[in-house]
Amino acid sequence: MDTVIGGGARDCTSSEATDAGIIDCDSPQGTIFVGGQLSEDPKKHTMPFYASSPWFISQGDLKPDDRLSPYNPTEKVKFTPCPGCAAKQTNALTSHLLTEPNMGTTVQGVRRLQINIRVKVDSTGKLIPEGTDLLVPMFWVEQYDSAKNHQVLSLIEFQKKMDNILNLLLALLIVGVVLSLSGFFIFARRYWIIRHDQRGLLKRQGTDESTTVPISRV
Repeated sequence: MDTVIGGGARDCTSSEATDAGIIDCDSPQGTIFVGGQLSEDPKKHTMPFYASSPWFISQGDLKPDDRLSPYNPTEKVKFTPCPGCAAKQTNALTSHLLTEPNMGTTVQGVRRLQINIRVKVDSTGKLIPEGTDLLVPMFWVEQYDSAKNHQVLSLIEFQKKMDNILNLLLALLIVGVVLSLSGFFIFARRYWIIRHDQRGLLKRQGTDESTTVPISRV
C-alpha cells in the first residue's frame, strides 16, 4: 500500500486501480505518480507526472514498494550546485515541520516537492517510444506554514500556565519532603523518649529489689 498525493491508496494488487489510471505501480524509485490526479479522465489518458523530493534527495521512503521499479532517477540525472553554495542549497532542498510538543500546533513548516515528467529518449535526447526511460525535473512546489498571531499568543499563555503548574508541583514536592522529614524526626524522637523511659524504669526496679531487707520469722 502507498499513499498518493491528493488522496487514495496505492494497491498494486488491485486491477481496478491500475486500470483506472490513478496509480502507476512501475513509478521510478523515490517518486509518487500524480498524473492521474491532474487528468480530467484518468481512464482515457494520464500525464506522466511524478512527484519527488527536490534533487531526488532521500528524506525517508516515499513508498515502500520501491523494489518493484528498477529505475533510480539519480543514476541518470545529475544536479550541480552553484560554486560555494552547496551547503546552503542542500538545506534549501529539505522539508521540515516544527510543532509545539504539548498542543501539536504548527510553529513553522515548509514542504518542497519536485515535479518531474517521465519520457523515453534515445542517445541524442530525441523522444521515441522505444527509447530509454528518463525522469526529467520540471519545477518545484513549495508550501510554507507558520503559526498565526493568535496561535502564538495562545501558546505563550499555555506555556505560562504550564510553568505555573510545574512551579506548584515543585512547591508541593518540597512541602511533602519537609513534612516527611518532620514526621520522621518526630517519630524518632518519640521512640528515643519511650526507650529512655523504659530504661529508667528498669533501673529503678532493679535498685528497689536490691535494697529490700528480708524479714525472718521467729
